[in-house]
Amino acid sequence: MKSTWNKALVAALLMAMLTASVAQAAPPPPQGTVYIVRWGDTLYSIARRFGTTVTAIMQANGLTGAYIYAGQRLIIPPPSAGLYYTVRPGDTLYSIARRYGTTVWAIAQANGILNPAYIRVGQVLFIPTWPAWPPLPPTGFYYIVRWGDTLYSIARRYGTTVWAIAQANGIANPSLIRAGQRLFIPGAAPAPAPPPAPPPPAPTPPAPTPTPTPAPPPPAPLGFGYGIQVHMIDQDHERIINLVKDLGFNWVKHQVVWKDFERTKGEVDWGKLDSVVESCHAAGLNILLSVVKAPDWARPATADLSVDGPPAHPEDMANFVAAMAERYRGKVQAYEIWNEQNLHYEWGNEPLDASRYVQLLAACYQAIKAEDPNAIVVSGALTPCGDVPGKAIDDLKYLEQMYRAGLKRWCDAVGVHPSGYNVPPDADWRTWSGPTARFRGPSDNRHH
Repeated sequence: MKSTWNKALVAALLMAMLTASVAQAAPPPPQGTVYIVRWGDTLYSIARRFGTTVTAIMQANGLTGAYIYAGQRLIIPPPSAGLYYTVRPGDTLYSIARRYGTTVWAIAQANGILNPAYIRVGQVLFIPTWPAWPPLPPTGFYYIVRWGDTLYSIARRYGTTVWAIAQANGIANPSLIRAGQRLFIPGAAPAPAPPPAPPPPAPTPPAPTPTPTPAPPPPAPLGFGYGIQVHMIDQDHERIINLVKDLGFNWVKHQVVWKDFERTKGEVDWGKLDSVVESCHAAGLNILLSVVKAPDWARPATADLSVDGPPAHPEDMANFVAAMAERYRGKVQAYEIWNEQNLHYEWGNEPLDASRYVQLLAACYQAIKAEDPNAIVVSGALTPCGDVPGKAIDDLKYLEQMYRAGLKRWCDAVGVHPSGYNVPPDADWRTWSGPTARFRGPSDNRHH
């Protein structure tokens, strides 16, 4: 009997020790709320609902990407300190970060933003104020992704790692980058040009006889050129070029109808445009390509496809013009981004919006400069007009709106359609009046 009690006591002690051991080894339960993912949920929408951040949810659940599925159980960490901000015209992540005493990296991480260069007016951002996210590394530089690049090839080129680039740019999936995307390359810098060797010291010359100081030379005159718009696709190139030269012009402008060249996303048929560029370049002409009319695949889902209009996403056009700038570097001198965007049928019958246009211009400007820093980027020339609700915005008013949205930063030249009609070239448009003129626009609506 005693033996039986001893065995029972030993067994009970062993069970108690085992239970205690298991209890000590078990990890503490996760802190936060358990949420079941529903159809239509995204990490961003869930983070907004619970007042936390995308990154906090990913870290709490060990997620390495943004993919979630209906029925998935997620731990939602406690709310983060911060506030929500709606992006306004002219905002950048840098300006928002400065305004609220945080960093671009912190805002990008909190909102799952893969490319900090692309935000849109009306976008709602969570601005974290605590805990602070680490700033970008102190050494590094920005790089614009080109066609054919991968994070691996970029990392090898600059002596860093895929993981380091992904971490510095908040990239959830290192396999997904796009041409025109702006990446911060940490811990690296472009190889600087070697400094020139110092010249050997020259013997000290005898003191020269004092002479009067000559007047400084006059400033060099600004460059100026005349050109004309041509249409050379499926036309006689030689005849057109000879006519341009007979006029004494050294520039040609040629519209590039984007939808005709990239009918399928990422598949560009350059053939006819190559021929135009080669002919003009061989003739010594400067070339301005004016890019207009987005393909149907790039238009907004609700677009009126009976008229031409802009892309839904600026990066789609940025990818196209970046490919052009790379292909025609040294042969094409300038690019105009869109045409008469203050007129309804040039803007797809969509609401006329100068800030949206400047976002498109900014994306294209950065993409072109990454491939050809010497190229001139021209803003789309406005149509001279007055205010017609829903149809047109006065060009002077629209120009002012573009400047408020950041135009000056994103172009080298401002495109203009003067269209002075019957105002004489030696007249002042502010005071001129032609009593016999049948077309009264220049006299009665002085806005040119």
